Amino acid sequence: TGDVITKIPVGLGEQYRDQPIGDTGPHLTWCHPWSARMYLTALTVPYVFIADPFTHQIAGAIGRFSKGLQAFAVADSEQYVFACVDGLLGFEVGELRTGRMIHRVEARTPPERLRQMQASAPRAPHSTPSQGLALHPNQREVWLADSVCGYIYIADVTRLPPRFIASIPLFERPEDEPHPRWIAFGLDGWFAYVEGVGVIDTTSRRVITRLPLSETFVEIDFWNGRPNRAGSR
Repeated sequence: TGDVITKIPVGLGEQYRDQPIGDTGPHLTWCHPWSARMYLTALTVPYVFIADPFTHQIAGAIGRFSKGLQAFAVADSEQYVFACVDGLLGFEVGELRTGRMIHRVEARTPPERLRQMQASAPRAPHSTPSQGLALHPNQREVWLADSVCGYIYIADVTRLPPRFIASIPLFERPEDEPHPRWIAFGLDGWFAYVEGVGVIDTTSRRVITRLPLSETFVEIDFWNGRPNRAGSR
């Protein structure tokens, strides 16, 4: 019928006084494909909420993180959640077993990029330097967007705390200045799709195609003319 059958409260959050980000309130939702747990966030709220889709109740929360959350990714094992945090060039790690934030990982923009961009004085989209993050299908790497200086940073998450192992520049000329935010991987992990930039080969770690991708895209694989598999944002 399309009728609302229930509501799951996660709070509205409060606007930051130092760096307002615009909206507050419910933001992102992701459902684990096997465990049937749902993970929810609200802007400026420093927690990832865990909801039970059968009872429609909040079953737990992970945090407190140091600030409100942007993009997040949950490991297939559901041991850890990796989340962009407002005001941080980097990400934080939450542990599902204890429900606590256990690591903070800060990225550093290469000095040559900072010197290159001094004249343009770029501003952070949504007042936060990292808004895009994705966990590679191999579960070994977290890819993070530097939304101000046009980089993708890659962190090894096979051991904790995570450590950054590579960076991918997304432009050469300051006047190009893409502001990457959302990141998604193809189902096989060969390609990463970056909003506003294009396609990155995950083996060579180079931009191979530039496309004006939006944040709302999804991969669908067809077999004999019928949809067979679908990825996620």
